[in-house]
Amino acid sequence: MDETLEILAAAKKAADYANIKGILRGSSEISRCVDCLKELETCPFNTELIKTHNIYKKLQNLCKHKSRKICSASSRLIDVWKKREIEVSKRLTRPGIIRIKLRPAPPPHPSSENVSNLPPLQPSSLKMEESTKASKKGLIIRLKMPLQTPVQPSSQKVEDASRKKVRAMLEEAFSKVASESRGKIGNNMYFGDPVEVAAIVESEMFAQMGSCLGNQKTKYRSILFNLRDAKNPDLRRKVLCGDIKPAELIKMKSEQMASNQLKLEMSEIRKRAALREESLIHQLCECNAVY
Repeated sequence: MDETLEILAAAKKAADYANIKGILRGSSEISRCVDCLKELETCPFNTELIKTHNIYKKLQNLCKHKSRKICSASSRLIDVWKKREIEVSKRLTRPGIIRIKLRPAPPPHPSSENVSNLPPLQPSSLKMEESTKASKKGLIIRLKMPLQTPVQPSSQKVEDASRKKVRAMLEEAFSKVASESRGKIGNNMYFGDPVEVAAIVESEMFAQMGSCLGNQKTKYRSILFNLRDAKNPDLRRKVLCGDIKPAELIKMKSEQMASNQLKLEMSEIRKRAALREESLIHQLCECNAVY
């Protein structure tokens, strides 16, 4: 299964380089990404691996690539894996059959007392199928037991839905970094995967602050606002590149996370407020001197 993740990471890396270089210059990276996606179609399929690593989200991001070849290859891979997932789910949802084999007891010695003391036959609630060789091998009882999924409480469902929403907003913010940084930084700059970084940041936020529906709702809004701000590309780029760790991001104040333009505006507002205070103090001193 590690091979599947390695091939997917290589495809993502090639797609990012092609996005930075452009469609014309990045033709070799595009072909490399398409070859990796074709190779994933033959890899062993595992639903748990796909869910834990959010592989469908990564492929959906590749479907939005500027290269049509990468878009078609990723969408074809999603269709292939969806069909395999349906086949696996059909196998798992079949009711389990338990076979119990009963051997008949040895017949007692024939006597009038034994026959008179036998209890009357009762109709069984179980469906029994007598085989053609029942006299020799006994009876076969089939118990059909439907598979039941554990029911989650409503509060747990609401919490999971809110976490998924926060993670989706973070993925949307981090997916803008590649297009925003094109031509502004060197080609050797390494970007993390937006889906994985969003999952790590959301997990750290949930571990330190709890649910976004609790007391830390204002802190959640501050972090999401600054990361999604169109005028603040440096913050999300630093988080995606690893310059700012998720734990450091949570400890930062709103002023530290703000964009450069917003910091300038806030400094100007503070200067104006300081000038007003000085003028008021000067006027009060003049009034006291007159009296």
